[in-house]
Amino acid sequence: MKLALKHLCVLVFISVFSIASAQAQNISGYVVDADSGERLAGVNLLIQGTFTGGATNANGEFNFRANFSGGPITLVVSYIGYRTVEIEVPEPVSDLRIELTEQLVMGQGVVVSASRRPETLLEAPVQVTRLDLQQVRDLTSPDLYSSLSHLQGIDLNTSSMLFTTINTRGFNSAKPERIIQLNDYVDMQIPSLNFAAGNLNGVHELDIESVEIIHGPASALYGANAFNGVINIISKDPFVHRGVSALVRGGEREMFEGAIRAADTFLDDRLAVKVVASYFRANDWRATSLAPHSRGIEPNQYPIGAPDSFDPSQSVTGYNAVNRFGDIAVDFADALAGAIGPGGVDLGQLGQVIGRVYLPGYLETDLLPTNVAENTKISGSIHYLITDRLKASYEYRFASGSATYQSTSRYRFENFALNTHKFELNSDNFMFRAYTIGDDSGDTYDLNFTGINLSFARVPDFVTNYALAFGSEFQQSGDVNQAHIRARAAASNFLLQPGTPAFENEFNRIISNPDNFVGGGSG
Repeated sequence: MKLALKHLCVLVFISVFSIASAQAQNISGYVVDADSGERLAGVNLLIQGTFTGGATNANGEFNFRANFSGGPITLVVSYIGYRTVEIEVPEPVSDLRIELTEQLVMGQGVVVSASRRPETLLEAPVQVTRLDLQQVRDLTSPDLYSSLSHLQGIDLNTSSMLFTTINTRGFNSAKPERIIQLNDYVDMQIPSLNFAAGNLNGVHELDIESVEIIHGPASALYGANAFNGVINIISKDPFVHRGVSALVRGGEREMFEGAIRAADTFLDDRLAVKVVASYFRANDWRATSLAPHSRGIEPNQYPIGAPDSFDPSQSVTGYNAVNRFGDIAVDFADALAGAIGPGGVDLGQLGQVIGRVYLPGYLETDLLPTNVAENTKISGSIHYLITDRLKASYEYRFASGSATYQSTSRYRFENFALNTHKFELNSDNFMFRAYTIGDDSGDTYDLNFTGINLSFARVPDFVTNYALAFGSEFQQSGDVNQAHIRARAAASNFLLQPGTPAFENEFNRIISNPDNFVGGGSG
């Protein structure tokens, strides 16, 4: 019984496919500007009420399959800057000429993100900004999100070349938790970060059909996190945009980017396959500011009456710099309390004289040997028209690379990986979508806690030798500043020195083993 039922299902499927194939016939032609007669490339043509259609090639020509078993079909023809027209085609035709007239009234562009149904910009119940296919092609920035900064109401936060996050309504943050970023309605939030990290695992511009940005609350349709807005990047349909396209560009800081997109249809235009691959690399900027962090100095470190004119870099006791890691403060009064030195010297009293001292810490070049930003993205999808009004599709996206991220601390994302799977079933009266996204942080680590733990590894040696050198100099000269200078020079030799095997071993141990370190380690 089960075997017979299985055979029956196969026969039904073969019959439906055979009938659909037999009824499908070619429709071809070209599209021109009504005034100039110039042929238009990239025009979208869609059979009304179905998922079947195509786009004109570089010569303005189109050719795709159409089913005339139910009578005449209606072609919906749309192009950027032109009026959308509907043309009834009663039978197969091989030389159909379609003329489009320029659209002079703004706001007639169609969006789908505002209400999750097609509507014009003027009909949308909320403010929506839309970038169409031509506008995406004209972008000059190597990063899609960086180009969005020119749009009204958009605010960007750039942490590095690959970490560009977008915000709306004035709530700027490196972690845009108030706005949802979607790729074809798939939430791009990275699980381990709890926010979307720019376009790291998004759609490459070669495959972008449009970008729609909702300004303002959209929680009714997209959930609680959408109370600042929604960004939806819509990719090209392989049934409509076929062929091979490629991109290669370069620039300063040894920047290189290459990408390729290939899409085609099979089985009488009922099966479509799309593959997109891209690679980006560049030398990112380093954080080099040695300005004091929140002044970073103690009241007793500058001359009385002139705190604003004091240069903290000249402080003999050191200071906390913005982009120096592990320059932690040691209170010698506490560290030496009750301690007795050689000859019965009360080190506790000496600690009162020394006061608070900052360790030298480490620069970003010490903790980040390479600052190359890399991003590899590969995606593939299969789309099948079960009927002209029912389409099934599966898509897989993979992204990996390395980048530096600046937020409350500074992080190095090394060899991260992201995987996204999506299955979708679309009809003219229902839609089913299921997706999952997972990430692997790879060898990611926190530069701030790495520096702190490297400094803590030798704090006892630093304190002991600093106190001995300070006491010796102070006893001889009675000059506190000179004693600090001599003590810092002597004690710094007992810290881990960048480039030495001891430093490298401790560095690797800290970023690889989060247990038993300050802040839970840094890896």
